[in-house]
Amino acid sequence: MRLMSTAAMATVMMMASPAYAGDEILFEAAPSWVSAYKHGDLPEARGGASRTLIDDIQVGFIDDATQTHRYREVEFLTSRGLGASNLEFEWDPLLEDLVVHQIAIRRGDEIIDLLADGQTFEVLRREASLAESTLNGRLSAVFYPEGIEVGDVLITSVTTVRRDPVLADKAQAIWTLGDADNLEQVRLRVVRPADGKLKTMTWPGLPEMEDDTDDGMRELTWQYQELEELELPNRAPARFRRNRVVELSDFADWAEVAETLIPYYEEAAQFEEGGRLAGELDKIAAEHADPVARAEAALALVQDRIRYVNIALGAGGQVPAAADTTWRRRFGDCKGNTVMLLGLLRGLGIEAVPALVSTNGNDGLDERLPMIGHFNHVLVKATIDGKVYYLDGTRQGDAKLSQVDIPDFDYALPLVEGAELERLVVPPHETPVLAFETYTDYSAGLFQPAKTRMDIRFGGDTAALIDENWESFKEQRIDTMIESLEEEDEDFDIDEEATTGVFDPEANTFTVSMYGTGLAGVDDFFFDGSAFQNPFVAFEERETEFNAEAPFTVQHPDSSSSKLVMTFPANIGKALNVSAEDDVVEANSGIWTRDVELDGSTVTITTDFKSLDDEIGYEEALALEELIEDADKRTGYLEVQLWAVPESELEGFAEAIERAKAEDAEAKEEDEDEPYGEAWITQLRNQYAIALSANGRGEEAETIWAELRDDANDAQSLNQLCWDKAVAGVALDRALEECDASVALGRQASNLDSRALVHLRLGNFDMAEADYDEAIELAGEDGIASSQYGRFLLMERLGKTEEAEAARAEALDLYPLIALEYAAYAPITWPEDNAVQSDDVAAEDGGE
Repeated sequence: MRLMSTAAMATVMMMASPAYAGDEILFEAAPSWVSAYKHGDLPEARGGASRTLIDDIQVGFIDDATQTHRYREVEFLTSRGLGASNLEFEWDPLLEDLVVHQIAIRRGDEIIDLLADGQTFEVLRREASLAESTLNGRLSAVFYPEGIEVGDVLITSVTTVRRDPVLADKAQAIWTLGDADNLEQVRLRVVRPADGKLKTMTWPGLPEMEDDTDDGMRELTWQYQELEELELPNRAPARFRRNRVVELSDFADWAEVAETLIPYYEEAAQFEEGGRLAGELDKIAAEHADPVARAEAALALVQDRIRYVNIALGAGGQVPAAADTTWRRRFGDCKGNTVMLLGLLRGLGIEAVPALVSTNGNDGLDERLPMIGHFNHVLVKATIDGKVYYLDGTRQGDAKLSQVDIPDFDYALPLVEGAELERLVVPPHETPVLAFETYTDYSAGLFQPAKTRMDIRFGGDTAALIDENWESFKEQRIDTMIESLEEEDEDFDIDEEATTGVFDPEANTFTVSMYGTGLAGVDDFFFDGSAFQNPFVAFEERETEFNAEAPFTVQHPDSSSSKLVMTFPANIGKALNVSAEDDVVEANSGIWTRDVELDGSTVTITTDFKSLDDEIGYEEALALEELIEDADKRTGYLEVQLWAVPESELEGFAEAIERAKAEDAEAKEEDEDEPYGEAWITQLRNQYAIALSANGRGEEAETIWAELRDDANDAQSLNQLCWDKAVAGVALDRALEECDASVALGRQASNLDSRALVHLRLGNFDMAEADYDEAIELAGEDGIASSQYGRFLLMERLGKTEEAEAARAEALDLYPLIALEYAAYAPITWPEDNAVQSDDVAAEDGGE
């Protein structure tokens, strides 16, 4: 996909003239235009294995060539540093000469000329990128200095002379200058005839540029020993993080960049008359009349029958091979595939032009100097019925134009007369690229083996990739996931043989379905909301000075969906507590929705997320912190309240408690953490006793409660015993005694809140008010929603409307779903008249 190779220091420098380059290293004196570096005072070594004393880069756009001279002095401070003394210089023999001027060692006042001593280079052709199907023809000159010792300074002086036939008299260059602890002195010097063509641009963090003209030559110089430290803004777009970059260009505008390459693409896109490729064009035209179908067939021909090989040899890094040549070879790079697709589309009556892009993204390209060096890939921009498609001949599997996304490359430059940059605006996904769906059936009983189906649906490019590699993907990813799930829950078993993978080419999705059966434990019926919580995280104020108020980046395009479907026994009744509701949150350039549906004993919670843009303004992002905090308060939860299960579940409930106790005992024997713990087992037994009591088995319940009370000797345990009974509205006298005992061990907001609810149910309104007030006071700024809501119910019962509404507002501010939570409790009735609970709770409970 590369348009051209990139030289060291990310430079791209071209000039037009006949090519005299070769594969022999030249040994000559430095060019006359090169100026000797004036040494400055060096600081003491700051540690490390080696340090670069001088890094001097000089570039001359002279004599119809781009000459890049580099002089370096490296001092070796330890024996470990000597490993970095080996030298390697790369060049393109089709376009460049490598000229070596000096390889020497300075030892004190002595200069040891290693070339004069007879040491030689070894020339290698590595083709290091063959694994990526790239052939660039570059050579490497390798030199291993002999006799170098700790304390020596290695001096190298080399020039690369480049003559490029494509860019005529245009010069272009990009450098990124760095600063490091082991880099002492740096200079970048550029020499160019003073003809007024060369434009310069520098990015923050560099020393001031010196701009001089002498004897018809313009000299630009940046020189420094130490740069001011820059702390870059986190999560900022690339254009706000770019720093210490120098750009030079002779191009007047982007149109001139395009016009430089247009002739090569236009010529290469012409088909040989009567050739085989022309025959393929005729076949497509005969088989399809619809322009979309024609375009799809042409794209399939290129993507499916031409393998990718990047040919970056010499001018081939910029010039496409002829379309017929690519067809005969059956391989091509982005340029060759583009002109082949270009010729097909035009021959089918479809408007199409090449368009340069960068696969690395080009954020802020409209602010930079025009040059070819900003691009490394080329697409076809096709227009059909007024809609624009960017088609990539090097991809595979783009079967439907409707599934071809706008590429996330920021900008494109169409190769047309008068061209201007075009912003590539990536729209939000229409369908999620990743979706999780879980279906669990507890209808046979909460503590009976439940069947589960888990679907994972992949969209976009991932879908086709998985389809092509399903067996290896299943082995490496899915089977590992199954193993992990089964390790987490020993009572859950997934049938690996039943696992399926299905590709839907029309929807471009791949769905993995897994089937399992599991026996629920007592801890499996509380879902804390993490599975259906919004994904937004508040941005934090930046403390950096450099572009501190730059926008924040957001992953885009991004989308996901989850669906949780749980079917419970038909007689689940009040035990099923759905403390979650429909919600919509729009923040951080994204939108998230949640839909909660209760149909009989089946709960379905669906969440969807998609990004809307790739960044958000700084002030706007910070202003969303409160909105995100409020949204987090609405997360909610889903649970089966075990104290309210019907009689048919009691036996399974008891067996589950015994299994939990056995697991704890086993863990304790093996000196491992107990999965449940004493406090959790106590709460489960308390809730089991409540369920027994509610189903007419009071004596059994009393026996358990007596045992639990005897064992409870701390404020937290006593409070939990009290709270569960208060919520269920049973054994209130016993609950009051437990709460009194808890309070006696230490007055806390939590145990006062529990006791207040008991007093409220018993009609002890003065005592309830006193406990609620004290609980609220102890909670302080953090607040306690349950006390505020309980106080609302109390004040409403007492007819104190203003106080009731104030308490209700405070409760909802602290926890917007508090009314749903109270609706799941046993109804609150007043002893003297059996009056119904508040309108809020009654409404959530279906009304009475």
